[in-house]
Amino acid sequence: MYTQKYRTYCIQRLSTFNRSDRGAVAIIVALMVIPLLLATGVAMDYVRAYNVQLTLRADLDISLISAIKKINNLDDKAIKTLVINWFKQNNKWELYSLTEDAITVTKTDYEISASASATVPTSFMILAHIDEITVGATSSVRGPSTSYLNVYLVLDKSASMMLAATPEDQNIMRDNFGCVFACHDVDSHISPEPLYPQARALNVRLRADILQDSANAVLTEIENADPTRERIKVGLYRLARNVTKAVDPTFDIGSARAALTSPNSGLDQDSSTDGTFFQQSMKDLAALVGQQGDGRTAASPLKLVLMVTDGVTSQRNKVVRTGSVCSTGYFLGVAYPETTCQVRPSTYSVGPLNPAWCNVVKNQGVTFGILYTKYLPVPEDWGWMDTLGWPMSKMDWYAAGGSLERGYSSSILRFDYIPVALQACTSNTDLFLSANSVNEITNGLRLLFKHYISEVRITR
Repeated sequence: MYTQKYRTYCIQRLSTFNRSDRGAVAIIVALMVIPLLLATGVAMDYVRAYNVQLTLRADLDISLISAIKKINNLDDKAIKTLVINWFKQNNKWELYSLTEDAITVTKTDYEISASASATVPTSFMILAHIDEITVGATSSVRGPSTSYLNVYLVLDKSASMMLAATPEDQNIMRDNFGCVFACHDVDSHISPEPLYPQARALNVRLRADILQDSANAVLTEIENADPTRERIKVGLYRLARNVTKAVDPTFDIGSARAALTSPNSGLDQDSSTDGTFFQQSMKDLAALVGQQGDGRTAASPLKLVLMVTDGVTSQRNKVVRTGSVCSTGYFLGVAYPETTCQVRPSTYSVGPLNPAWCNVVKNQGVTFGILYTKYLPVPEDWGWMDTLGWPMSKMDWYAAGGSLERGYSSSILRFDYIPVALQACTSNTDLFLSANSVNEITNGLRLLFKHYISEVRITR
């Protein structure tokens, strides 16, 4: 009897348990918690590895940029050493658990590429017996220091470059001839036979002499940047009423140096011209330089123009108290009909270049840098006062639609606006230098070239 009742009770309880689902969710959660935790941990491990990969790539970029500025003509092994040293010096070597075999460097057509791999320890994936994740990064950089490059040195040979170079030299010229420029004679101020010999006899150095030093200094810098003479060419050009070629772009630095002192080139110290017409000369320069390439081959070089100038567009025999430019039939280097000339007094055409004239060169992709040899203010001279001593509102190019740079009033003196206009002419403000002293002029072109050559771009 008891046995039968107990059996019946057990059957009833088992039947009730079979129909109940109140514990099913708990069982499922218990069964799923381990894979869910593992999946979350795996995701966290991979996110951490991805972040390490991003920082490794950024550090590789920086290490290559640091290396490329020093390489000159180093081989792959030497560049790799520079990259490794960067990681070690910046405490990144152990951070990524790097080995020398994990870094490779190649140099093709002056583009430097590098790759690096690192291991990232896991936290959760270790449960699946995965102790670490390997990540890799690649980077490629190219810059003027690793590209084929043509450098165009454009040297101002206007008569104003015959200014005595130092205050001491200017005092000698003033005391002996009443003028600080060697381009004027004693009586008429406009001499077909300027005072070069007299200045030389007094051991006076002119800015034309310092210009020679500046050009030679940048030629030396180019030699240092490309000692095998297979990547950087240099050409020399005379800036006057037009831009004319003295030396085609060449690897032969010796021939460029020789041209600087050759009377046949028009670049020697005693050569000058009575006018500078930037409106025309920039068109000439654009035609001579041409379109910039990508720098990957000698046939498609990057192009850098470095111009030394005082930035004044003028013609010396226009600087008269009265009259017009009709004596020459030109205004800013462009021929005009007689009736047009008569309403354009000469004092309206002497002043800063219009920065818009430089666009014809820059629009070809060419990089444009300028060394401004500061024009000397001569307030005691009527010629200066009637031209550069006048405000910009009196300039012909301004009245014809030229616009001043933002923030400048048309009442600003032309003399004061010269560096503003020249800086606006350059490709960027870092490629403009204003120089007045002998040392500043001598080193100016070299410093502009060094700044340009240090620029780098990441190509990957």
